[in-house]
Amino acid sequence: MSGSRRWTMRAASLLAAATASAWVTGCGVGAGEQAGGVHLRVTDDFGAKVITEPAKPKQGGSDTVMRLLQRNADVQTRYGGGFVQAVDGLAGRSVDEQVDWFYYVNGLLAERGAAAWRVEDGDRIWWDRHRWDTAQVNAVVGDFPQPMKDGVDGRWTGALLDCRSTVEVCAAAKRKLEDAGVTVTTGKAVADAKQTRVVVGAWGTIANAAPELAGLTDGPATSGVFARVGDRGDIAPLDAAGETLVQTDLLGDGLVAALWDGSSSPVWVVTGPEDGAVSAAVAALNAPALAGRAAVRVVAGRAQPLPLREGEIGRKVDGS
Repeated sequence: MSGSRRWTMRAASLLAAATASAWVTGCGVGAGEQAGGVHLRVTDDFGAKVITEPAKPKQGGSDTVMRLLQRNADVQTRYGGGFVQAVDGLAGRSVDEQVDWFYYVNGLLAERGAAAWRVEDGDRIWWDRHRWDTAQVNAVVGDFPQPMKDGVDGRWTGALLDCRSTVEVCAAAKRKLEDAGVTVTTGKAVADAKQTRVVVGAWGTIANAAPELAGLTDGPATSGVFARVGDRGDIAPLDAAGETLVQTDLLGDGLVAALWDGSSSPVWVVTGPEDGAVSAAVAALNAPALAGRAAVRVVAGRAQPLPLREGEIGRKVDGS
């Protein structure tokens, strides 16, 4: 099955789930206490443009994700109110590119309609309008330290750190996660892990650490990450069309990305061609550097967003 066909079927299943949820739950707010500490981000083009990110979103008791969005933005829906067509006038389209609205809860693409997903205390909700004909992005790094901190739907709380780098790099990775409030255990990144798997190391040492990592050598149609990892671990950044925007052979580049197949626990990968690049990527494990990014390439001490866009310099990995 081709990548585009697979993603078309995936998008169709999400649409079906949204439609069904509209009939089952509607968009109303149920009884219950108001959730606290909820974060809402609404963006366009994989986070390139912020539409709204209120410091304190308007909420009601037991909001659904759909109702939370409607309280904080101008929303147009379809299919009985279960599918977002437009936010603040930005609509999906299917003329030259397949573009639609998708939402993530704690860094993972939701697998049921927004009218059926109840907002929980501490949830980070990210709506983004982007094209999906080149790749289906199932996991993002932009809500770090989620999903490691609290998990999703009661699953994958904590980090299972599989570090195959130097003692210093591994200690730094563990410290970064713990400083962000993540409970960390160390061990092999087994597929049936109860935690989010975090794989750290030079590409040559981790390429076979988890089956999902193999897709990074094929590009976004397989991995959902807009980069391609070469045989030497070099990171080739790609644009939203899956094309190489700039030619690069910077063996100092690092990568921080998240992958998820929808069944096994999510995988975060922190890698590069050698330990120096891995160390630089580990330094990017902080919320300011990763916020609102699908994935990042770490180059010259900056976390550069992927997909790559002309003129984007990136944020320093220390968050400034």
